[in-house]
Formats: sequence, C-alpha cells, structure tokens
Amino acid sequence: MNKSPFLQHIIETMREKRYAKRTIEAYIYWIKFYINFHNKQHPAQLNDSDVETFLNFLVIKGKVAAQTQAGALNALSFLYKVIIEKPITLKLNFVRSQRQQKLPNAYLDIHCNKTIKLILNQCIMEKA
Repeated sequence: MNKSPFLQHIIETMREKRYAKRTIEAYIYWIKFYINFHNKQHPAQLNDSDVETFLNFLVIKGKVAAQTQAGALNALSFLYKVIIEKPITLKLNFVRSQRQQKLPNAYLDIHCNKTIKLILNQCIMEKA
C-alpha cells in the first residue's frame, strides 16, 4: 500500500475500532475525494464551510443520490470527530440530494415479467 501516513493513520484507527473492510474503503474514498477537491489541503486546515461546499458539489455537479451524499457526510464526520478531534457542527447548511436511488434493471425485469404473466393469465381466463 502506497498511502500517505495520514490516510494510513485513519485506516489503522478504523481497524482498531473494528470497522468493516468495506466501510474503511468507502470512508477512505470519500476522505481522499474531499482532500483532492480542496486542492490537497490538510482537512485540519479546513472548516465547516469547506465541508458544506464539498457536499453541495456532490449534489449540484455530481448529481449523487441522497444515500451517496450521506455516506460522504458520515466519512467526513468520522474524520473530523475521531481523527482531527474537531467535530463538524450539526448546523451544516448544504443542499440535500433529492435524487432517488435507481432501481436495478434486474428488479424491473422481474416486475415486468410478473405483470405480463398476470395480464396474459387474465386474458386466457376471459377467453375460456
């Protein structure tokens, strides 16, 4: 792993707290994205308005779903509360995503197939 000492510290802290591997991966992804978004500034030098700017960017430019935005917020909340020990305030004023989560095509296909079968069965019963 060729990660920065800062990111390595976050990973080790999360492992000590027994976070799941996927949670660690997701949090590191969002923290790296946040740092790169702010031109590689250290998060300790950033503040609540920088967090708001990032979350607004995700919704307005990235058009992410509400759950995606919530995942990013959780990662940043962990970063500031546990790692930097300067929790972000609960009064963040950012645009909340209104985009609904997309349904997988497989679900839609199954639902359509069931609907078609019901219609066909009804037509067959009417003709009989």
